[in-house]
Amino acid sequence: MTSAAPVSNRLLRNSAALVSARAGSLLVSVSVLPYLVRYLTPSVYGAWATIASTTALLSFADLGMGRSLVNPLASALTHDDRCQVRRLVSTNIAILATSGSSFFLLLLSGVLFLPWRDFLSLTASDDGSLFTSIALVQGALFAMTLALSTGTYVRLAQHRSGRAAVITALGSIIAAAGTLTAISAESSLLMITSFAAAGPMVGQALVTIDLILSDPLFRPNLHLLERRLALTFLGSGVLFSIQTLSGALAFTADTVVVGNALGPTAVTQYTINGRAPLALVSLIQAGIIPLWPIIHRRHADGAGIGAFLAKAIVLFSLPALCGAVAFYFGANVVITYLGAGMVGLDRSLVIALCAWIVISTAGAILGHALVGVGRIGLQATIAASMAITNVLLSALLVRRLGISGVMWATVISYTLVVFPASMRGLRRRQKA
Repeated sequence: MTSAAPVSNRLLRNSAALVSARAGSLLVSVSVLPYLVRYLTPSVYGAWATIASTTALLSFADLGMGRSLVNPLASALTHDDRCQVRRLVSTNIAILATSGSSFFLLLLSGVLFLPWRDFLSLTASDDGSLFTSIALVQGALFAMTLALSTGTYVRLAQHRSGRAAVITALGSIIAAAGTLTAISAESSLLMITSFAAAGPMVGQALVTIDLILSDPLFRPNLHLLERRLALTFLGSGVLFSIQTLSGALAFTADTVVVGNALGPTAVTQYTINGRAPLALVSLIQAGIIPLWPIIHRRHADGAGIGAFLAKAIVLFSLPALCGAVAFYFGANVVITYLGAGMVGLDRSLVIALCAWIVISTAGAILGHALVGVGRIGLQATIAASMAITNVLLSALLVRRLGISGVMWATVISYTLVVFPASMRGLRRRQKA
């Protein structure tokens, strides 16, 4: 059985490190945002944000291989099976490097033929070739981030996700410094947006370097690659891919829907209004990440997870509720600052965002619980159902409610689809 005290200490330690690191990254991002909006102008910034969201829609390109590493690696580490650990890590790194390279080659062959002017609702004065170049750079950065992501999942399986988060935050600081330097030097829009998007890639590179230098056990070795493990990763990875793609469609597609329906300026308003609350959601969910391997261990040991989940939901929902209330009353000040006084407040969107802060916290905990107990297939099904419902509702409500419609669609879809199915799945697994 898993001792309660070490589990609680490990959860709190990693959660505190993850939240602190994510807060530092978000603070850096928020500090840079007004300069970006002012220098790029709301129209150009909106087009760039749409490209970034479109690239994020392709986050399934890793085929779920990174996350499929966590449970088997955690088991191998628990049993001190060093040979299996080396095989798992080496195979995973090779697969992700191959996936990243393949993704960029596909992107390169397709992006040159994408009608960016129509897709981004650009005017005749906008330079379509510039946005094609920006899309290629965004894709290259994403591909490199993908190829380097094994280190983060290894740290998660080790219950050392806080260390990886702190190092990743350093990558965000380096990228932000490059962005501000490029702005002050009046560099090209391509250079500025490249620095602005480079944070994740730099962070993953630093995590990978730290992992390899800290323990020879994690140094990749081509001779340790195993086809059997690769196929195992692929089996679990397909389910994770469905979940990731569904999540991208459900949440990132909001920006694309707004852009296509209302234009790039509306994207800027939506992005700026949502930046602070979505940053808070990201901050809280960073603290939730360590629950996954802990729940996996408790379930493997035969310990019940019901009471543990209830405590976790209460623990993380309280700061979410406080944050939602604070944002509601301080939204005008926050949005005026983030938008450099150039973006207006949408009160209906603010209310929807406050609701999302609270319900997404509880939903994320249930999601980690499903993965931890091995219900990856159910989690993928729930995510796909949620995505379809959300996209359809977003397209309908954005016409009726404006930019707030997409967030209300997310809140409604999440409440009706995710909670009932997740609770039912967890109860069945506990009885099995």
